[in-house]
Amino acid sequence: MYKMDFISKKQGYVPLKVVPYIFFVAVVLSITTTNTFV
Repeated sequence: MYKMDFISKKQGYVPLKVVPYIFFVAVVLSITTTNTFV
């Protein structure tokens, strides 16, 4: 029970930290692609 609870908590915390990085990468990619095509 404790191990499952720990895993579920890890899965709950990790995405919160990863989301800003994914958003930043998506913005950078969109900027670079628009600069390339223009």
